[in-house]
Amino acid sequence: MIHAAREAEFEQLKTVIDRLPDGIVTITREYEVVHANTAARRLFHPAHLQVGDPLPEVWDEVPLTKLVDRLFRRGAGTIVEEIRSSSHRVYSVTGIGAGRAATAVLMLEDATARDRRATAQREFVSNAAHELLTPLTGIVGAAHVLESGGKIVPETRDRFIAHIARECDRLARIARALLVLARARSGEEPPRPEIVSLRPLIDDALEAAGVEHDVRVDCPSSLRVFVDRDLTAQALTNLMSNARRHAVNGSFAISAEEIEERRVEVQIVDHGIGMFPEQLDRLQRRFATGTGRDSAGFGLGISIAAQALETIGGTLSFDSTPRKGTRARIELPSARFARR
Repeated sequence: MIHAAREAEFEQLKTVIDRLPDGIVTITREYEVVHANTAARRLFHPAHLQVGDPLPEVWDEVPLTKLVDRLFRRGAGTIVEEIRSSSHRVYSVTGIGAGRAATAVLMLEDATARDRRATAQREFVSNAAHELLTPLTGIVGAAHVLESGGKIVPETRDRFIAHIARECDRLARIARALLVLARARSGEEPPRPEIVSLRPLIDDALEAAGVEHDVRVDCPSSLRVFVDRDLTAQALTNLMSNARRHAVNGSFAISAEEIEERRVEVQIVDHGIGMFPEQLDRLQRRFATGTGRDSAGFGLGISIAAQALETIGGTLSFDSTPRKGTRARIELPSARFARR
């Protein structure tokens, strides 16, 4: 009876382990698989994880056999490794030392979703601090002017109140775009693309970027794209702000055309100081500016634009010549894409 009860308890334990959401593998010193639950087999796919077979290697980044060797050393306790695979997935592997037993235990978890959420949260804080600073500075400056006596003169008062209203609208647009970007990057909520006329979107981005000089815009009024409006507007605004800051006298040119059936290309060309190849290579990195430590901005604007465009199925690339200027090339899904 006691033996039968123990057998029943053992089978019940095996059933529980097999249904766990994390992978569990028990393994010998010779790398032979003694037991593997369903989740472990799923994580090792397409490699076959079979009882009695050698443990397959599925991640070149961290060979599991080396981890198993450490688990059979004297005094080995618990070892935790994080594996970032070439397929852009993140795995947490916990090894439990064998001690006096004949087998060690590997616990495996696909931590990709959790890692994406954590990354999105960190990016959101950095992005928000960067993007909200400019309109907030404008609002604060206008408020100080009004407070110091500007409200007495009706024309001055009306001008600065209108400025505050515009900057508040800009804050709302930026906040919406950053929230959509954070949710999309974390995998929680995909962007919501719609058919959008490109020329009004460019005009809105120019206004949001504070472009006061005449900018030549060559964009057919019939050109339409299939994008998330807020994310696209934020990306264009950041790129136009960058062009305005680095162009001679703030002057630059914008052109747009359909380059193939499902893609639309937008080019933003300035004739500013340009960049050397090593500066161009680092341009889309976070907190990196094209012209070094003394340049304006915090180095996040281009990174945010690249993230936003990637999220909506677009691309961003640059070419530049020192002392001649920089060209930003943006590719967006055409509205034709939405019809198929």
